[in-house]
Amino acid sequence: DVRSRPGHGSSFTVTVPLASEDSIKKQKAPDAAQGDHPVLEGLRVVAFAGLGRPGGFSRLLHELGLKSVVSIAAELSTGRSPFSPESFHGILLDAPCSGTGVLKRHPEGKWNKDPSVVRDLAAEQEALLRSMVDLLLPGGRLLYCTCSLLQEENEDVIDRFLSSTHGIVRLDIRKVHSHPRGDLFTKRGDLRLWPDLHDTDGFFACTISGNTPI
Repeated sequence: DVRSRPGHGSSFTVTVPLASEDSIKKQKAPDAAQGDHPVLEGLRVVAFAGLGRPGGFSRLLHELGLKSVVSIAAELSTGRSPFSPESFHGILLDAPCSGTGVLKRHPEGKWNKDPSVVRDLAAEQEALLRSMVDLLLPGGRLLYCTCSLLQEENEDVIDRFLSSTHGIVRLDIRKVHSHPRGDLFTKRGDLRLWPDLHDTDGFFACTISGNTPI
């Protein structure tokens, strides 16, 4: 739920990277018919799908009636984005992960996890972070999230990235989205859901931003 984005007064909920309408026009992205979805009225949304599943993602958007969404297949971990730097006010990076947060619903998944896979995923997650943060406008925000329980894919990835990246800071999610249950958040203000404590899938989310306002 992204509220009061710079340049837009409306609230809206999406699960893909976001771009303002002006950013899309500036980059000459493919024109999309304006949809009737009340949350996305007047906006343009860009969805980056992995190269292995762009067709399925496009079909999902069609089924949801999200006509204002432009779907682009790109390998972003290599830094070869179809957009130039500083194109987005906000980005939601739903990073590929080990999926350990859904083992409660899919216990068979525990048999195909091993440390080498987690190390490879952590490297890919950090590469995606570095690629995507360059697309943020000054003061823009990036929400990094996974459905992993593992610190190696969550806090460690964020900490390594921030320690080696100038001008990017961690934001306390509690200051933007307050909640009466304090146990949903870490001491540093990241969202942390645990299946045994919260009766949900395991989930992690952290917001980072450039420290120069838009």
